[in-house]
Amino acid sequence: MIKPMSLVLSAATICVAMAAAVANLYLPTDPLAAASLFTDKGCDRCHSIEGQGGTFGPDLARSELEGSLLDVVALMWNHSPQMTQMQHDLRLGRAVFAKTELAELISYVYFIAYFDKPGDIAAGRHVFSRKGCSNCHRVAGSGNEIGPDLTSIKKYVSPIFLAQEMWNHGSQIRAKMRELHIAWPTFEGKEISDLMAFLRDASTVTDPERIFMRPGNPQTGQKLFRNKGCITCHRVFGVGTAIGPDLRNSTFHKSVTSIAAVMWNHGPVIWDKMAELGLKRPIFRDNEMADVAAFLYFLRFYEREGDAPRGEMLFQQKGCYRCHHFGPSEVDGSISLSFAHDSITALDVAAEMWNDAAVMARGMTMKHMEWPRIARGELNDLIEYILKRGRP
Repeated sequence: MIKPMSLVLSAATICVAMAAAVANLYLPTDPLAAASLFTDKGCDRCHSIEGQGGTFGPDLARSELEGSLLDVVALMWNHSPQMTQMQHDLRLGRAVFAKTELAELISYVYFIAYFDKPGDIAAGRHVFSRKGCSNCHRVAGSGNEIGPDLTSIKKYVSPIFLAQEMWNHGSQIRAKMRELHIAWPTFEGKEISDLMAFLRDASTVTDPERIFMRPGNPQTGQKLFRNKGCITCHRVFGVGTAIGPDLRNSTFHKSVTSIAAVMWNHGPVIWDKMAELGLKRPIFRDNEMADVAAFLYFLRFYEREGDAPRGEMLFQQKGCYRCHHFGPSEVDGSISLSFAHDSITALDVAAEMWNDAAVMARGMTMKHMEWPRIARGELNDLIEYILKRGRP
């Protein structure tokens, strides 16, 4: 058995390593802050968010934006010719982004799927009955009094509050369910959101206090992930122990209560392992579960370490060498990718690619070249090669 003190020392070492691993990676603090960029850059002229905006392009709230930040940039790149044509037809100027603006805008669009769809009251009533909640809880005078009456939950507007309270009292709930021989309930999709909608609708409270939970802060969630001891058992970015699964490889790109449901579903296993290792079970207060869920949601947004040799191969395969070279000056019309200083980042390169895409398209047309499509993971490797060769 691993001794608790050894785990404490190990966790401290892991936290330092994790901080170093993500030091140069982009993680937003408030993804919604870039909502104004979506309008300022004219994205809403062609794209909508939940039906609000243009209809020439897809509704981005209904698009499957997964993968890393650079994967989303690659997706934009792949559709750049169509976008350029549409902008020309509509007489729109092409949006130009600074490094931070591109990352902020993409994180905003990426974050939209984090929010729960409105809960379905009828579905929630079915969940309340089917999951056995009424065996222990009363709401609006119906149900049993083994657990607390849920009528007052109407004051909590955000369904993540329900998930947080379920987690915090999970050990007691589990013990009582074992005593009553009731199976542990698991939740999928938007079932927690539906359950919350039913509980709030069924409540007889007529003028409740309203308590909101703000959207999660991924950077705060990252700190909580360390401070709550989650990193002691889970690997992230190749850092941590393998007691639990590597969460970077898990699919957490889903709504906030769906992420909380995954935590709840695995709660008994997690709590048993923590008890075995002598670890304190984490409790979440105020906005903490939303913050942790936001961090988990953005795990795949991080870039893995780029593979420069593979990037060199892609540089040749995609035809980049036909227009670019590495050197101090222009050579036969070829544009140098060498940089004047070594502080250039992957986001700098990505922003320049997007900003110059229309010019590149014209050059490719003159050379009878097809627009190169970039698959998931390729842009990260390609930029790693460019940075390695181009930095002084």
